[in-house]
Amino acid sequence: MGKISLAILDNDLRYMENFANYVMSRYRHRFNLLTFSQTEKFIEFIRDKDSNADILLVSSDAYGAWLKKSDSGLVILISANSRETDGYACVERYSGADKIVSDILKLYENSDLAAENPDASNAGRENKIITVFSGEGGCGRTTFAMALCAHYARLKLRALYAGVDYTAPSPFTSVSGASGRAANGIENKAGAGAGLPAAESGGSGGLSDIIYTIKARPERLGLKLESLCMSASEYGYSYYNPPLYPMDIDELQQPEAETLIAKLRGAGIFDRVVFDTHAGFSMRNKTLLDLSDAILIIASGDAAGYRKLFVLKDYIDKCANGQPGDFYKRCQILLANTSGPPAEFLTEQITDAISNAFMAKVTALPYCGALRDERRDGTPPAVSNSYGAAVAEIARRI
Repeated sequence: MGKISLAILDNDLRYMENFANYVMSRYRHRFNLLTFSQTEKFIEFIRDKDSNADILLVSSDAYGAWLKKSDSGLVILISANSRETDGYACVERYSGADKIVSDILKLYENSDLAAENPDASNAGRENKIITVFSGEGGCGRTTFAMALCAHYARLKLRALYAGVDYTAPSPFTSVSGASGRAANGIENKAGAGAGLPAAESGGSGGLSDIIYTIKARPERLGLKLESLCMSASEYGYSYYNPPLYPMDIDELQQPEAETLIAKLRGAGIFDRVVFDTHAGFSMRNKTLLDLSDAILIIASGDAAGYRKLFVLKDYIDKCANGQPGDFYKRCQILLANTSGPPAEFLTEQITDAISNAFMAKVTALPYCGALRDERRDGTPPAVSNSYGAAVAEIARRI
């Protein structure tokens, strides 16, 4: 389907150019962009019968009575605050470019002017769906999934962290009592404490809204997926707020999961989507695993983790009617070091046994107390310790 046509009028030429450059670098797949710094030229444009702007974004110090005479597109004012002005919806001028774009998409998606299925072009995107999975809790699944997203952002790929665990909080919200998690990041029982930053504020029950849209208004799902994106701006990747209520995740059943993945593949929004799902082999997890391009199974690198890994293998074999070849072709097995120094249990004989059983590459994730990072040239930081090196190597093989 076609892109959304966005026409901008702002007398502050430098601000407009910076915002336009950001939109074209991050949202070229979503918008056709027209910019004006002279009111007269903008009025001439919107009064042209052949103009077809879907959204008119007008600076609050540039609009006038002439705007009410326009019937071209949804009018949104960009002002010092987000309060409605003269009947027009507003977005906050200095709230951050990603937040402004998200607010614009939300307003458009909720308007009567939104086109049905206004999906962006997927041209040029090598979209991949990756599921990080485990048959046990507390082995560092969420830490790894977030570190993987940060690595992709470093490579200038647009990555999405999609946490569909029952109890998963927002990756950047302080949640007391959540097992293994700490404020402004993830504290991992397997030893990797991801000191990830606070996110930009805003949003609500992102996944709840997405699940509702799949069920009630699937034709608007593409816009919803993009408008509800939150940005972990320091680390460069996107995520959705968790469901308003944990039981909402139960509504993401097999048909909804299939619809969600199909839309994420076709909408041209993300280069990499990393699902982080709860431990266990539910039907929802089976659907995610069946439809993923890559499956990363994490287990504790000790005797208990070894036993649980083979219990999980029995479930996989049964679900695949004894022919799990396609499943294992997409797998990598990650053994998290839970004891600090190199674990004596992870001998070459053990890793070979796992590799032969799963017909998959086995990687030991080293112990680390924090995901140290290194920032260069304004790009998202690279994790510079041995854990980060392992993440980069695993990503290379996907």
